[in-house]
Amino acid sequence: MKGVGSIAANSILAARNKIGGYKSLNDLLSNIDTFAVNKRVFEAMIQVGALDSFGYSRKCLFESVDSILTYASKENERKSEGQGNLFLGSSKENYSLHLPKQSEEWDSEERLKREKAICGLYLSGHPLDKYKKKLDCLTSIFDIEKVDTFASGTKLEVCGIVSGIQIKLTKKKEEFANFKLADYSGEIDCTAFPKVFAKIKPILKEDKAIFIKGFLDKIEQGEAELRGQIIVNEIEELTEESVINKLEKSLHIILDMKKFLDNSIVNILYTTLKESKGSSVVYFHLQGDASFKKVIKVHNSYFVEINKDLTLRLGKILGNENIFYTVGDELLNLTS
Repeated sequence: MKGVGSIAANSILAARNKIGGYKSLNDLLSNIDTFAVNKRVFEAMIQVGALDSFGYSRKCLFESVDSILTYASKENERKSEGQGNLFLGSSKENYSLHLPKQSEEWDSEERLKREKAICGLYLSGHPLDKYKKKLDCLTSIFDIEKVDTFASGTKLEVCGIVSGIQIKLTKKKEEFANFKLADYSGEIDCTAFPKVFAKIKPILKEDKAIFIKGFLDKIEQGEAELRGQIIVNEIEELTEESVINKLEKSLHIILDMKKFLDNSIVNILYTTLKESKGSSVVYFHLQGDASFKKVIKVHNSYFVEINKDLTLRLGKILGNENIFYTVGDELLNLTS
């Protein structure tokens, strides 16, 4: 863990074993050796969540490190000199350093970023967690761990978190970039050559979630060993909106059989669909008496672009309660 050496770690462990565990922040501060456990060590422990069990927010503890260490130092002095508690007399129960347990916390993105910086990995979650359910529905996106099983030259699309950006110059003094992309399954090297890098430079940032389209390039690494890297053709920022845009969508129209047999209504529906041409599949869910139900997939010439205007128009024709659409595996109605 960056910032925490073996001397500091062993000192913390020895004190913990001696007293049978740290039950509170006061326990910790009253027993650590402040010569071994300095500000840098404390900041590292706070940022990776090592002090979470004490009930304070990481942000609160991190911003109070100087006060915390001052108290710990005074406790060390008190013990070595055999004096009373310099801050609060002999009563330990009153000590809280005035740190509120109900205080503002770093958001998830900030916590994960700090964990990665200190430990080299995410501990309390993953930056892709908020998109995971929808990403799982994207059949066109490959897990990074599977990429090395593909042949060199294979076109692919992956997503993940950017790290380790290195901007270099070609012999012609043109900028290109090497960086790493990591998802839940693994990490892979990526290269964006000058023409591509010039386009993606404003988006390519450390810790940013992105989609990458490119192809696999396998290069020799040692005897008969091939290591894959992705040659980038384009990137797109990974946001809730961009994920939804990639998800397969379909439109579902519930229609009573009597209306389906009414040519005037069917013609209005087909005209409306035709005016919103796109790639999303349309299904008619026909309903008659209690025993009759049938689903009809319309011809691809009536596939649509699902948007607010289309759903509103269909809602006026058949009623909002009869119009649904799916995004991935999520079923939504017009009020969603």
